[in-house]
Amino acid sequence: LAGGVLVTVVAALAGFTGGVSLVGFALVGLAGGTAIAETGRAIVARSRRAEESPLRSLWHLVGRNRRRYGGYLVHMGILLIGLGVIGTRMYPFEAELVLSPGKSVEVGGYTLVFEDLRQEPAGDHFSTWASFATYRDGAYLTTMMPRLDWYGGSEQTVGVPALRAGLREDLYLVLAGYTQDSVTLKVFINPLASFLWLGGLVFLAGGVVAVWPSVGPARFSVPQARRRAVRDGVALLLGSLMLIAAGVAMWGPGHGAAAQPVGRPLPGQPAPDLTLTLLDGSTLSLSELRGQVVVVNFLRSDCPPCAEEAPGFQTVWEGVQERGVVFVGIAYRDQEAAVRQFIDQFGLTYPVGMDGGDRIATAYGITGVPETFIVDPEGRVAYVHIGPVGAETLAEELDALLGR
Repeated sequence: LAGGVLVTVVAALAGFTGGVSLVGFALVGLAGGTAIAETGRAIVARSRRAEESPLRSLWHLVGRNRRRYGGYLVHMGILLIGLGVIGTRMYPFEAELVLSPGKSVEVGGYTLVFEDLRQEPAGDHFSTWASFATYRDGAYLTTMMPRLDWYGGSEQTVGVPALRAGLREDLYLVLAGYTQDSVTLKVFINPLASFLWLGGLVFLAGGVVAVWPSVGPARFSVPQARRRAVRDGVALLLGSLMLIAAGVAMWGPGHGAAAQPVGRPLPGQPAPDLTLTLLDGSTLSLSELRGQVVVVNFLRSDCPPCAEEAPGFQTVWEGVQERGVVFVGIAYRDQEAAVRQFIDQFGLTYPVGMDGGDRIATAYGITGVPETFIVDPEGRVAYVHIGPVGAETLAEELDALLGR
């Protein structure tokens, strides 16, 4: 009974509140609790009788009655599969979105930020990737990269989804199509899907335990006992490695996912502090600019979009510098001589410095240039732009922060 109540309460707290599903969770908990309780009572009884540890008691119980305890494992595997069926059949989520580069969207409890679209030939096909930084509750999780493979010989397109698996739910992103200005993305969320695979593993493990020969009272010579111990040890090691490999496959980084050390801060989150040595030798620190609006722009001298937005940045800077706005350019993976030439070419007069060792870029989680962060007077990120931003948009956002 306690198992049924516990599983039902946990499921309800996790958001699975449908009446029919709660009945299913209760039945699973009741059946699983019964099997666990019977095993626990047997362990306690033997432990007291033989004066041995509970773990050793479990080992001896399973060794002498493999069919019984293997059956319990099979039983638990079926129950875990039942949890997966309840989640995937009763709580699936699906959505189709159209996003332009740099835009973000809230969907199914996740925040997806479309970073960029890239293409390259790969053997007998042409691959197109879309990168989406993925967040939950404001915390960066990973970067998911669904792709489309175009096979020109057969004129077929094959979609390869990106997957982030978790114990509570699996998130799938499918790149359905793209244009020069946007991508069409399908989002699928399958709650408790991992329990289908976990239950299958437990089911198989129970079957192996059930058919493994039981330990009888026969006596063995020393060499025979050693060979038997080695055989059992190797089997246990291989089984453990298989379980670890399965766990990594189910709950590792996921297919089509590449986690960065840190995700970029989202609007409303604190901007990471930065200390930058400028090209004139002085030092600029973001924490010392509290109370002012700060525009942080990551750039590179050989980046065409950076060159595209540079004149507009200079124009906006000239119009707002007397209103307490600070612009700072951060050169990303560049050479100082090339950066100075870039500054002279576009007549930039706001501070610019070099990001040695990608220290600041890593803290801001950038994946390319240009990227721009507008920080409000309280030190929070107000706007994020992935890719070039026009002077008109930049001016409008600054006016909004300055109360004009």
